[in-house]
This record gives sequence, structure tokens and C-alpha cells, in this order.
Amino acid sequence: MEFEVITIGGSYFLDDVFNFAAVFTNAAAFKNFLGIALAGSVIYFSFQILIYGKPDGILKYLVLLVLINGLVFGPKARVVLTDPAQPISFHVRMIDNVPFFLAWIASVTTLTSYSLTARMEDLLSGPDDLAYEKAGDISFGATLLAKSTRYSAVTGTVSENLTNFFESCMITGNNLGYFETDALTRTGNMTGFIDANVPNSLAYFDVETRTLKACKTGWPELKTKLGADIATAIAKRVKFNEPVTANLGAAITDMMNRDKAAIEAFQRQIHMAGTSATAHIQQAMLINALDTSIQHMLAKSGNSAAMSSYQAARAEAQTSASYSAVGAGALSWVPIFKIVFECLYYALFPIAIFMMMTPLAWTIVKGYLSGFIWLASWGPITAVLNAVVLKRAYGLYQEKMGSFTDPGTSEYILTFANHLGVRSVEGDVATLAGYLMMSVPFLSTVIMFGAARMAGLATSTLAVSQGAAMETGREAATGAIGLGTTSMNTLQANKLNSAWLNDHTRSMDILPNGAFQNTNADGSVTFDRGSAVSNASITPQITQSMMQSSQQNVENALAHERSEASNFTSAVSNAGSYYQDFGSQVADSTSAQKGQSTDTSFRSQQEISESWSNVQDWAEKHNVS
Repeated sequence: MEFEVITIGGSYFLDDVFNFAAVFTNAAAFKNFLGIALAGSVIYFSFQILIYGKPDGILKYLVLLVLINGLVFGPKARVVLTDPAQPISFHVRMIDNVPFFLAWIASVTTLTSYSLTARMEDLLSGPDDLAYEKAGDISFGATLLAKSTRYSAVTGTVSENLTNFFESCMITGNNLGYFETDALTRTGNMTGFIDANVPNSLAYFDVETRTLKACKTGWPELKTKLGADIATAIAKRVKFNEPVTANLGAAITDMMNRDKAAIEAFQRQIHMAGTSATAHIQQAMLINALDTSIQHMLAKSGNSAAMSSYQAARAEAQTSASYSAVGAGALSWVPIFKIVFECLYYALFPIAIFMMMTPLAWTIVKGYLSGFIWLASWGPITAVLNAVVLKRAYGLYQEKMGSFTDPGTSEYILTFANHLGVRSVEGDVATLAGYLMMSVPFLSTVIMFGAARMAGLATSTLAVSQGAAMETGREAATGAIGLGTTSMNTLQANKLNSAWLNDHTRSMDILPNGAFQNTNADGSVTFDRGSAVSNASITPQITQSMMQSSQQNVENALAHERSEASNFTSAVSNAGSYYQDFGSQVADSTSAQKGQSTDTSFRSQQEISESWSNVQDWAEKHNVS
């Protein structure tokens, strides 16, 4: 038997899951695994008979047991896994020997969900190329149109030549009066405008040939090369949900055609002129080249005022284009969330069968089947939300474009004057789509379990906005407002502080040597050392006891010095007195013995007289009496 199972973007993952279920349920280990559950059930009902005299619910259990065994161990089925969001070469995958019960319940729920979703999108007047089941993403066409406005030439030489061409030919031609500024910035067909107005007397530098080339002759070559870059730019932005190893060229071509069809379908919905995706992307590439050339010209001219105003306009547009973190995150993870739940429900099939072999069989069957129904409800809910987002996006794009090719036709166009506003719609649409996509799980829960479950789920969803409102209210009430405080990988370098302190009554200047000069209100001037004096790496500290001890030691040393000086003075004075007395005695002795010892004592008298003379000289020299 063959059953078709439809998934949106999850075939790469579900292929392995179904193969796992097919192999595991056909192994002998699985039957042994179920035998444990049957043994436990027999023991349970045996105790019921012994204690209560009759088994409670054994008949319902036996009926379900026979049914489950027939569905699991009976005929096997082939699962045809279909994924409309994948390239044609990966649309269909086949898995054999899948348990009949798993293949049947998966097929019934997914086919019902897919058919109901497709029917609802048809009735909600949405284009087929913008349908949720085609891309697995709400607002797919809306965000794709805004992203396409960021396309630039892929080849480096083409990109540089386009920038040089616009700067030297179109902007200079506009400055010389060859055409009006509004005509250049508000044209919806930049290619046709350049064809008709490219100056013949100007030239630009060709980076490929390294020569000057006339604008008139160089433009056709640039246009041809730009056309070849369009396909490359679209191919570079193709996304796959799985690694592509075979038929890569066919897969890329298929996804490119899908993206171009979505852009063209959305352009038709908003009544946009030029419904060709190729023409739209070429217009975007030329606008971005003009934007880059204006920045280069302003940077080289040194016109800081023009550069500042231009950057301010770009900053405002890019700020409004910033994604809401919660909204954009939900737009990415909710579709993956659904795929994860699908993988879990299919992969846990052996565990569910094990639990169905226990006395809890009917409870498990009810919960397992309700989970499949819960997942199936995601598709129709998403279809409704997708229609709401697309209709809201139509108005946002028309509001941002705000110009027409002809007031009578009311066809909206993409121009240089409005391209930044068109880009900003991407953020608005992604935020709206993200929050709505985040509501899908709890909306499906409401369908399954009633409105009572919605209160708690809605509270958790609105917690972000409620917290922000409370915080801003607290800031407004207290006056403590902080803006733009961001700290990550803080690095400071080349710091220059040119400010000087000027209070109401005093001022402070920094002198060349690093000292501070303070001028007070009365005219007096004081100085602080600032950085004029070096600080030692060691800061000594002296306690009170150490200071007292040092002072006592100083006083003792001074007293000892005075005592030693006094003793020395006394010793010198005594020595002087002694020598004086000795000299007097020698003089008297010489006089008494003169008649008897003139020859024998003359030398001794001379030596003593010389000694006394030396003592007197020393005493006079050292002020000793």
C-alpha cells in the first residue's frame, strides 16, 4: 500500500525519520521491546483480579491491543514524501516498509491539512506564487521584493565600472545641466533614461582595460555585462534546506524561477510598473550603483555638510529598517519548530506503540492522535496569517513608493528617490510576520483545547511588549533615562581629552608640565601637582610607635654627642694645664741648674721649650685657654 505524506520544507529530515521507523519496527528487538509492555500489563491485570476480583477495563484494552498489533505488524506501506517547498528534483522521496498505522495517520493528517490550506489560500485571493505551501514562509514575496532592492553587480570590475560611470557621466552630466536632477532620481526605468541621456562628451575610467572610455560607447558594454550579472545575483541568494550534491544546476534554476515568479506576482498585486523580475533587479542594481557613486563623490569633494546630511538620511532609513529581534527571530524559528515537532511525532512512534501495550493504551492513543491533529492545524492558520501579512505589505509598499509613472495609470515604481523607503518595508513586514508566526502554536492549541488555554499563552507572548511599556513608564516617572548603553569587547585606544574645566566660579588649566592651575572667583591662583611629580611605586607608612621610638633615639644621640664634646673639652683643658705646670717647673729647674749643667741640659731644655710652644699653638688654634 502507498500513502502520500506532505511536509513544507522538512523532507530532508523526515526521510531519515521514516527510514528509522521502518527499520526499527521490523527488527526482532522491537518485538522483544513490546513483550516487556505486554508482560507488565498481564501483571497489572492479575493484581486487579486478586485484589478487586475483576479486571477494570481489560475488555477495552484487549480490543485495542488486537487493533494495534494488526496495524503495526500487519501489512507494510510505502510512504511517498512530498515537499512543495523544495526544488522539483527533491519534491518526492519514497520510503518502504513503514508500519501501516504510522503511514496512514501521517498521510491522513498532512493531506487534509495541505488540501484545506491550499483551498483557503485560493479563496483568500492570494496569488499561487505567494502561497505559504509554495515557500514555507509567510510574507515570502513581500520580503523578497525588499531584499531584491539591495542587489548589486556581482562581478567586481562591473561594479567598479558602474560606480565610475555614474560618477563621471551621469552625476557630472547632471551638474553640467545635460538633464534635470529629478529626471535622474525619479525615473522608474533607469536603463531607458541612460540610453536617452548619456553624455557624448564625457568619459569614465574603465578599471578592466585601465583606459578612459567615452560614456556613449562604454554604456552598451556595461549594460550587457550587467544583464549577465543579474542571473548570478539571483543564484547567489538561492537557499536550500539540505545539501545538494546531484543536479545542482537544475535545482538552482528551479529555485531561481520560483523567486522570480514570486517577485513578479507581488509586483502585480501592488500595481507596480514593469512586472519583469529581471527588469526590477536591473533597476535596483543601477540605483545602488548611483547611490555608491554619490557617496564616493561626496567623500572625495570634502563637502562635509552634504556628506553629513546624506548620511543622516541613510541612517534614518536604515534605522527604520532594523528588524525587531523577537519578530524576525520568530519568522525564522517557527517553521523549523513545526518540522522538529513532525520529526518527534514520527520518530517516537515505537515509544508510543510500547505505551499502547500498557493499561494506559486509550490515553496514549488519544494523546498521540491529537498531536497529529494539532500539527495539521498549523497549515490553515498560517494561510490566514499569510493573507493578512501580504495585504498589509501591499499598503506599506505603496506608501513608501509614493510616486507614479503616470497619474492616470497609478502604477508604482522603484526609483532612487524612494529606494531606501522600500528597503525599510522589509523590517516592518518581517516584524509583523514574525509576531503572527509566533502565534501559530498557541492558536492551534486553542483549537484543540479551547479558549481557556489562550490566556496563559497570550500572556507569555505579550510579555515582551508589556515589559517594555513598564520599563519606559518607570523611566518617565523617575527621570532615570538611559539610552544607547552597549558594552561588549570594550577596547579604548588613542584617547584625546581636549576639554578644560570651567565651573561657575572657577576654572582649571593643565600646564605644560602636567600640573593644574586653579583660578578662583576672587582671582587667586593655586597649583596642584597633577602629573608633574612622579609617584614612587612603594608608599611607606610610619606608625605612631615607630615615630616616638625614632624621636627618642634622636634625643639620646644628641645628649650623647653633647656629653662626649664636654668630655673632650675637659680632657683638652686638663692636658693644657698639665703641660703649663710642667713647663713652669722645667723653667724653674733650668734657672736653678744653670751654673752647674749648662752643657748637659741645654738640649733637653730646648726640646721642652719647643713642646710647650706647640701646645700653645694648638690651644690658640682650637680656642682652648
